[in-house]
Amino acid sequence: MAKSLKDYPIDVFISSPLKRAYVTTETVAKAHVKNIAYTDDRLKEINYGDCAGLNPTELKEKFPKEYELWTNRPWLVTFPNGESLRDMQYRTRNALEDAVAKYPVKTIFIGAHSHVNTVIICSVLGLDPQHFPQIRQNNTCVNVLRCEDGVWKIIALNSVAHLGKLTLESGVMK
Repeated sequence: MAKSLKDYPIDVFISSPLKRAYVTTETVAKAHVKNIAYTDDRLKEINYGDCAGLNPTELKEKFPKEYELWTNRPWLVTFPNGESLRDMQYRTRNALEDAVAKYPVKTIFIGAHSHVNTVIICSVLGLDPQHFPQIRQNNTCVNVLRCEDGVWKIIALNSVAHLGKLTLESGVMK
């Protein structure tokens, strides 16, 4: 990703403080001879609360209702002592809007996570989190969004062209 975006004019780098997103953002920033401007906790992945760290089998055993909802209707689950997709959509959209307000007319790289990206995309399209399962976000994918006069436009979605493939299905290059 860093190589493919090296010549793309990026003015500002913002990241989730979580390691994978931070390292990716830092690598792309270094290719531009820049540093990360700041990290934003609102860009963290969904808060799984009491379900954090559980593998699918453990989740199914300890939290069967949450497992069923997350598997089949994720927009309906609120994780115990955690959050829902709607909660995450609200906080991540605020992070996006704050970044754009702080750096008007700048090209901003935001390094985040797949679920974060998905709820932001739903939000800028005016979609409820019920549409969450319809939007795929692969690891290291690139989305290009543009805000013009308060209207968001999606220029590129889930691009993995930098990996040498058009799409990745179920994490496997096609």
